[in-house]
Amino acid sequence: MQTVDNVVDVTLTPTEPEAKTLLGPASPEPAPPGPPLQIPERQKWNPVLTALGGLYLVSAASHLLTRPDLLGWLMVGGVALTGMTLIALRWLFNLKNLSAGRLESISAILAGLVLINTLYHLYYLSDAFETVNLALLGLGIASFFLPCARLTLVLVCTLAVWVIVAWSTGTTPAWLHFAFGLFAASGLRLHTEFRQSGMKAAYAAAESEITKRKEVEQALRESEARYALAAEGSNDGLWDWDLRRHSVYFSPRWRGMIGFEGEEIGEHPSEWLHRVHPTDRPKVRNALLEHIEAGSPHFEAEYRILHRDGNYRWMLSRGLAVRDADGKAYRIAGSQTDVTARKLAEEQLLHDAFHDHLTGLPNRALFIDRLESNLKRRSRSSQYLFALLFLDLDRFKIVNDSLGHLAGDLLLKILAKRLEASIRSVDTVARFGGDEFAVLLSDLREPGDAIVVAERIQKGLQIPFPLEEHQVFTTASIGIVVSSPDYQYADEMLRDADTAMYRAKMRGKGSYELFNGEMLCNTRGVLQMENDLRNALRRREFVLHYQPIIYLQTGKIAGFEALIRWNHPERGLLAPGQFLAVAEDADLLVPIGWQTLEEGCGQLQRWRKGYPGHKNLGVAVNLSAKQFSCPDLVEKLDKILAESGLDPAYLKLEITEGIVMQSVDSSLRILGQLREKGIHLHLDDFGTGYSALSYLHQFPVSTLKTDRSFITRRGSKKENRAVLQAVVQMASDLGMDVVVEGVETPEQFAEVMAMDCKYGQGYLFSRPVDPATAERLLAEDKDLRPAACLKNLPMFADYQAKAAKAAS
Repeated sequence: MQTVDNVVDVTLTPTEPEAKTLLGPASPEPAPPGPPLQIPERQKWNPVLTALGGLYLVSAASHLLTRPDLLGWLMVGGVALTGMTLIALRWLFNLKNLSAGRLESISAILAGLVLINTLYHLYYLSDAFETVNLALLGLGIASFFLPCARLTLVLVCTLAVWVIVAWSTGTTPAWLHFAFGLFAASGLRLHTEFRQSGMKAAYAAAESEITKRKEVEQALRESEARYALAAEGSNDGLWDWDLRRHSVYFSPRWRGMIGFEGEEIGEHPSEWLHRVHPTDRPKVRNALLEHIEAGSPHFEAEYRILHRDGNYRWMLSRGLAVRDADGKAYRIAGSQTDVTARKLAEEQLLHDAFHDHLTGLPNRALFIDRLESNLKRRSRSSQYLFALLFLDLDRFKIVNDSLGHLAGDLLLKILAKRLEASIRSVDTVARFGGDEFAVLLSDLREPGDAIVVAERIQKGLQIPFPLEEHQVFTTASIGIVVSSPDYQYADEMLRDADTAMYRAKMRGKGSYELFNGEMLCNTRGVLQMENDLRNALRRREFVLHYQPIIYLQTGKIAGFEALIRWNHPERGLLAPGQFLAVAEDADLLVPIGWQTLEEGCGQLQRWRKGYPGHKNLGVAVNLSAKQFSCPDLVEKLDKILAESGLDPAYLKLEITEGIVMQSVDSSLRILGQLREKGIHLHLDDFGTGYSALSYLHQFPVSTLKTDRSFITRRGSKKENRAVLQAVVQMASDLGMDVVVEGVETPEQFAEVMAMDCKYGQGYLFSRPVDPATAERLLAEDKDLRPAACLKNLPMFADYQAKAAKAAS
């Protein structure tokens, strides 16, 4: 293909403004040729371009048409790919100035650009023009040639004759030149008219189209910039799934959410779905398919996805599909949000709603839910057996009040672990609140299995509870209910288990009781008694009876122990064992105790004034564990003593060995405060197994009261005597007195006399009596030892001599 050094100006040379519009301003001097233009292979366009080239030869000069070696160039420009309106068709001049860069500039403005020569050879075809549909191109050509449609056939025929003659002979007849000139002149006029009217409109349309396109492109660039900025600044990860190509774009933030960067994750959908937790994977797939198939307005799913560190993170993914004209989804895009913190918070809230915050055990709500599940299973199978244990700690309030709530909380935590260790994995232990616990034993073989567990729990409680610097002992009362067809609701079983627990508490601390029907009737009686106790406290129906404490050597009264009785308006005089357990459960023991102290101190002060001969007369009053742990114990006693006018030296407070051993340090502090007030302290029930011997020398007590079991228990008399003798000797060495309780026979009296005990108390001398009888005994001031004891007094002297000899 030849290059052209000179291009002949033709009639269709554009005006200067038009040239500037298409190609930019012309250079005043011919510019050096640009780089050679590359001719791409565009075979599919050759037929069309050949036809175009032939049609527009009518505008060329006749001498140009006889010179095949002189090439004229034709530019076909089109805008709007969806309409293909041809807006420019002209000869280009100064081809040397048309560099590759200028062609690319023109191509960028127009939607498609084509250059062909008069030999119908394709010279240049832009990339955009390649995408134009041939049918659309034909429509564009037709719209241009519509004004000259009547000349088209003549032009084509003339052209055909010219081609045959020119290329076959090399010369052209004059008549053919004349005929072709006529048609050329007609074409020129038509072209001029088109330039004056149609081209202006075409240029205006092109300019408008180009402006619109630039505005769209600018809006697109701004939109993409906003999208890129939002994607980078957002905390969410973005994804875009091409459903046709089966590839997914993952934003850097999306990749970072699972610990990856850059190209470490590909674009296949499996990079996402295979990392989803196996449990959540079906949920995610179903949600995607449902939206893609137009079953849901949008895609949304919460799932766990595997992080690079091996842990799972919770994600919330949302997306929306893009659909074609048929409604078929070909793309779906959306975002992914890390909701791990929220899910963990929700899980914690759910856990807290059904678990005790202190011990971590299930709470009442969760326990009842599991209990109801067992009841439903029992209704479906009569052979299914389960049991419910209701547990309440004994003397827990003492620990709370004396050591503080932190120590009490620590005890509950340790207890919770011991309870869990006592049951199987299929069983449930729950904390109901305070010191109340419940145990659900599922799938038992026989009712006796529940008793075995109860005994195992009791054994675990025998181990001391280490509470920082303290060691605390505690027990629990347990009520047991075994499933039966009579139970349909959880509340019924809980009610009966609580009833059985209450019966166990009445039997004594640290015991268990299996529920039976009779207990329900007793429970109604307990509720009535609790109501009566509250009325009794208000009406001051509690009275004191007094049991004398005597000097064993003389039989005279050394003092009294005040023992409470309840003068019930309907049931008469009730002993402490008939109501104190109910009073303790109803939290009435402390106010009853204060009322007892007020009455005892007032009565003693009246006796001391009425019988001045008994100058050392004192009264011993039992102090309950709950009273001992009261923060205002000392202040309360000061007030009672001040109101009664009693000298503190004559008040003897009896405190059991078990109470002081609950917390040694706290007990030492409280006992020291009481002793500073001048109050005498008696350690009651000494020797009952609370290991007080190692601390006894630290306790500021003045008297030991031995438990009645040293006298009344069966076994070798020699062993009993040896133990009691050791206690008496130890008390003497520590400067303490000893009161032997439970002396009921002359033989027992003889034994304690032989041990040189100073004080004794028991039915042998006197039963507890009402205040009037006690006052009469004071007035008589006689020896309360029975005559049978007096007859054998010389024998006691022999016993004393033998004991002294053995001791030496």
